[in-house]
Amino acid sequence: MPHATIRHEHILRAREVVARLSVEEKVAQLEAVPFTHFLDESGRFSEAKAEEIAKYGVGIVKRVYGNGAFLDNAQMAREFNRLQEFLVKRSTARLPAMIEEEAAGGLMAPGATAFPSPLAMASTFDPGLMSRVADAIGRQARALGVHQVFSPVLDLCIDPRWGRCEETFGEDPRLAAAMGVSYVKSVQAHGVAATLKHFVAYGMSEGGRNGANSWVGELDLRNLALVPFESAVKEARPLSVMASYNDVDGVPSHANGLLIDGVLRGEWGFEGFVVSDAEGVTRLLWLHRVARDAEEAALLSLSAGIDVENSYAPMRERLFWSLVEAVRSGRLPEYILDRHVERVVAVKASLGLLENPYVSYDGGPVETAEDRALAREAAERAIILLKNDGVLPLSRDSRVLLTGPGASQPLAMLFDYHLQAHRGLGRQVTPVVTVLEGLRSLLPKLDHWPVSSFTSCRDDEVEGAREAAGGHDVVVVVVGERSGGFWLRDSEVLSGEGVDRDPTLPDCQLRLLRSLAGSGARLVIVLIAGRPVSLPEDVIKAASAVLLTFYPGEEGGDAIARALVGLVNPSGRLPVTIPSSVGDVP
Repeated sequence: MPHATIRHEHILRAREVVARLSVEEKVAQLEAVPFTHFLDESGRFSEAKAEEIAKYGVGIVKRVYGNGAFLDNAQMAREFNRLQEFLVKRSTARLPAMIEEEAAGGLMAPGATAFPSPLAMASTFDPGLMSRVADAIGRQARALGVHQVFSPVLDLCIDPRWGRCEETFGEDPRLAAAMGVSYVKSVQAHGVAATLKHFVAYGMSEGGRNGANSWVGELDLRNLALVPFESAVKEARPLSVMASYNDVDGVPSHANGLLIDGVLRGEWGFEGFVVSDAEGVTRLLWLHRVARDAEEAALLSLSAGIDVENSYAPMRERLFWSLVEAVRSGRLPEYILDRHVERVVAVKASLGLLENPYVSYDGGPVETAEDRALAREAAERAIILLKNDGVLPLSRDSRVLLTGPGASQPLAMLFDYHLQAHRGLGRQVTPVVTVLEGLRSLLPKLDHWPVSSFTSCRDDEVEGAREAAGGHDVVVVVVGERSGGFWLRDSEVLSGEGVDRDPTLPDCQLRLLRSLAGSGARLVIVLIAGRPVSLPEDVIKAASAVLLTFYPGEEGGDAIARALVGLVNPSGRLPVTIPSSVGDVP
């Protein structure tokens, strides 16, 4: 498949297609609908639901593989093909849908490679490595028939209290731009549409709160927030952009025509379509309160340049359907609606979807041995050495105790848009190597003392770790954060979307570190987190060495183990500033 880009013939084809559609069929192309809406309780395609939801067609079907309910890729491909057959043969529009998935640190699908998180990739300062990782992501996505990914995240991590720092390429706009350009070029080379997100200044929110207002002036907007997006649009020509939840100086991004139609399209020449963030149009009603009703919210977002309503709501509750009546009443000229639909159809044409709508995947491994080797290489390159008094590398003859909540939990290696962490799954959908597993084969005299919790480690675990450390030369303690998202409602989740907090370790982990500092063994701290986490001065002084990595992915345990014993040089560098305390942020 050639590099996905919109050419003149795709625009002409889109105009030809849109000209024959009814108003209802046009609006249907501006909807992104979860795949689960089309499935029955057994996970099979339901014709009855399709008749109800998609009789006029649908633009995008999202989370076909990463929906979390059913984890058989071949089954999901077959069920999607049944939906696609319905759309091209029985819906009135006769147009296929795009499959969308998440792919910031690897495709969100069972068996796909869980590469290091974007913040970890930024620690390598290597756009070439990012290009190789994104190439593997694009190839895996294409193999499963995915047409669009909601990646990369080009927000900046300006305030480490913001829980989505882990999804970014750090705080520096030029580094984020270089990594973002590499990602988009490599993914789209496989005929998969990349989606820049979130437009714009989402990571510069007041108080580091998710979706809060961004009080950012024109200078910071131009010199910081917009830089990665501008570079990606001009150098890599992405096919899609996602709007952000926040306000920018009081104007909601989903109603900000100055930024979307003015800067993104007018100044930079963006040719693809703009999709809302999930329920972003609806938020104009209940959160931003700039619209009185569904039609006004839909018209506000459409007039600002939003093309697709991305929502989890039932079809009857989606705001863009009010556009049908707006056209018929004359409040929305139909030629304006046509312009938005043409953008979506032009992308479908550029992806070859109009000629070949079906997924050809019928089973088999998604990940290759080379992909897994690349995941380990990337994880190794992302490790940052913050302190070492000579204790590292560890000798094979050293008596080492491994402890801490992150030592043996696979979820400690994953960020919130890795499938297992995103869904809070107890079972592994891609094998993840822990630090314990990585060190066992390298250190013959390794012992392990388990600590069960990131947030409420028990007193007996803390005291037991100190006593066990007394008989060892070195104690390696793996601390930090576990990632997920606000939707999991899990007290163990300390980082991720909507998980905004002070950039410090929980008290129980600090108790563990201080207890181990007095054990007599030399203390090596391995910090795995989704944001720059500040360590108290007394803990830093007590430690003989400190290693940091930002969610290294499925091969993270091996990579960390190899760095500890000297098989890998921890050459990563900080893409974010570590505050000495919360009083230093933003």
